[in-house]
Amino acid sequence: MMKPSSAKVKMTDPGRKRVFRRAGRPGLIALAGERSPSSARPLPRTVMRGGRRTSSPGAWQDARGRFREDLAGVPARARRVKGPEPVAPVRSKGLQRLTASVRAAIEARLRAAPAGTPVG
Repeated sequence: MMKPSSAKVKMTDPGRKRVFRRAGRPGLIALAGERSPSSARPLPRTVMRGGRRTSSPGAWQDARGRFREDLAGVPARARRVKGPEPVAPVRSKGLQRLTASVRAAIEARLRAAPAGTPVG
């Protein structure tokens, strides 16, 4: 999906995606069919679909263990109390290529369409 605005074009990455966690490094967003890097572990299940949870978050008693495990994988610079640095996820090369391809195709359609014509 592309949404033109006055400043620039905003775009959501296309395709089905999968998220991988990498200890001490930013998470990786990849296309669903891409292989996981050896240093990463895939999130074990689908947790969100269409902006909504697909199941309950689990027992609250398990939260402490999950939190400790997740926190251990966060880089030290992001765990600082004063001046933490946010860690943005990284997009895989396959996802970057697909996004660039879709963006180019949509921009070509926008350039070719007469002014005021819906493109879609």
